[in-house]
Amino acid sequence: MCILFKKLLIFITLFSQIPGIAQQDLQLWYSNPAKQWTDALPVGNGRLGAMVFGKYDHERIQLNEESVWAGSKINNNNPQASAHLPQIQAALFKGAYKDALDLSTRYLVGTPPRVRSYQPLGNLFINYAWKGKAQQYKRSLTLNTGIAATEYTIDGNKIIQEVYASAPRDVIVVSIRATRPFDTEFFLSREQDTHEYKSNENMAWFNGQIEDTEDTLAGPGGKHMRFSGAMKMIHTDGKVSSLITDSSAGYRVKSARNIVLLVTGATDYNFDKLNFDASIDPLGICKTKLNNAAGFSPAVLKQMHVRDHRLFFDRVSFTLGEDKDALMEIPTNERLERVKSGATDHGAQARKTARELTAYLE
Repeated sequence: MCILFKKLLIFITLFSQIPGIAQQDLQLWYSNPAKQWTDALPVGNGRLGAMVFGKYDHERIQLNEESVWAGSKINNNNPQASAHLPQIQAALFKGAYKDALDLSTRYLVGTPPRVRSYQPLGNLFINYAWKGKAQQYKRSLTLNTGIAATEYTIDGNKIIQEVYASAPRDVIVVSIRATRPFDTEFFLSREQDTHEYKSNENMAWFNGQIEDTEDTLAGPGGKHMRFSGAMKMIHTDGKVSSLITDSSAGYRVKSARNIVLLVTGATDYNFDKLNFDASIDPLGICKTKLNNAAGFSPAVLKQMHVRDHRLFFDRVSFTLGEDKDALMEIPTNERLERVKSGATDHGAQARKTARELTAYLE
């Protein structure tokens, strides 16, 4: 996942700095929902991240929190490494590379040799009750604001869903606007290691603890990192009721035209100790962040986010040349395909430059 985001960062840095569209919204946009994780659009604030699929029927917003890792703190330094290092060096100086490799494989690898994996925090699912199919669909990531939007018309209703990760308030914000009242459901869920789902009028959340199986190649098993994910509805003109199942917690909203909710997550990881900390309350952290952010109106939250985002985004400009306005009306994926066929497109050419730079960095 780190490689994917490195590539995307280079792409965004180059693609977004084109004077021909510098006074407009700078967008990656698509005419269909994402079919897989790598097609979803990312938002993030450094601690929290989300991949927005843009599905108009059963939306999925996959959530990440930077410290959610399996495993536990261990010292995996190989105790035999220092004793065998001179032997490995001697083999290298003699040109006995196979012997050096064999010795290194036995005595320089960690004990255990592997680390366990980073894990997602969970998912926010949004279930809409539409009868028809979406028309005039557009899924976009506006680069200069850091906002992922999904827009479409369905059942005579114009829908605009926006998702962004606020750094100033350390929450992910999801807003939905419609021209007519609609019904929908929101669910927080995590596939494994979750032992509690709760929902009330103030908040919906889950609590869990990663339970690792014993693995001689990756370290001891047991109950390790504790985690929580939570959301809070801060604005709606509809009727809200709580929903809890064995595998999710959330809300049902009826007859709403405007909905704004906040999502966050936390773990019991202590960065100063580089270890778990029993004194840390992940759910308490979530509640504090959500309640603090709820003290601002949706408009102010968005304004704070955009201002903060642009302080960084607008620091650098980069150009490969201007494009015709007509190119802005073509989905990003189609523009890239046109370039492969030999068409001139300075914005999409930035993608090729990004790929070359990424290959160099790797």
